Amino acid sequence: MPLVLLLVSLACNLPGADERASSADLTARALAATETALAERVRESEASLTPVPPEGDGQPPPEAAATECQAMITSNVDVNVRGGPSTVYTIYGYIPTGGTAQVDGRNAAGTWWYVVFPAGPGGHGWVWGDAVTPSCVPPGVQVVAAPPTPIPPPEPATATMTATDTTNGPLVIGTMILAVTLVIPQAQGDIVLQDIFLSTGGEILVRVLVTPTGSLTGSLQYKVWVDNNQIATISQALPAGSQVYWTGHTISGNHSVRVKLDTNGAYFETNEGNNEGTVNCSGGNCH
Repeated sequence: MPLVLLLVSLACNLPGADERASSADLTARALAATETALAERVRESEASLTPVPPEGDGQPPPEAAATECQAMITSNVDVNVRGGPSTVYTIYGYIPTGGTAQVDGRNAAGTWWYVVFPAGPGGHGWVWGDAVTPSCVPPGVQVVAAPPTPIPPPEPATATMTATDTTNGPLVIGTMILAVTLVIPQAQGDIVLQDIFLSTGGEILVRVLVTPTGSLTGSLQYKVWVDNNQIATISQALPAGSQVYWTGHTISGNHSVRVKLDTNGAYFETNEGNNEGTVNCSGGNCH
């Protein structure tokens, strides 16, 4: 009997089925809440590690546009600008020290630059590469063909001097280079035959002008013809301006009179075509 009472008593203190179900439900809810809290913690941790996106549209800033560079040369010295890539070509000007020019090409050897130069042929010219400093010239700059080479001056004349050796035949003494320099005088003035007329006594008079005044000095030789017969060769001092020469020869009746100045070619004049004249004289008048 006492054992039966103990079992009954224990059975009364054990939880019932409903109580056991409620306990399991609470446990499940507690686990779910824990999982939710852990998940939230993980999300917060990940958020703290995520980089902050840049302000704006989220795109990286565009790269700065590359600054274009013009092919140029800068002169290191006063450098001549020629018509071609060689010293045999004509000089059309120069670029002063520190001056610049745009590069449009080079020669095939890469020793001369083809640059913009308004005074050159076609607005271009050539400068020696060692006298300038290039900048921004691309490796593939165009190669410009050189213009035709100017015709060189003729070579000096040569002469061979020989002497006769009666024993061994002709003997060549040597070769001599003859360099001939022609000096052409510059005309400084002009001698003009202004008039041929007669004095009241019938003497032939000649009016001579030197222009510009005083530009020529010295003695003037002239000749006089009457009816195509030379009657006089006269030398007189050149006038400073205009002067009448008295020839010392008289005529009467009808005659032609011719006068020619500077007959010995002593003066190089600006006009050689006004040194001679012919008139017909009759009754003291010449025309």
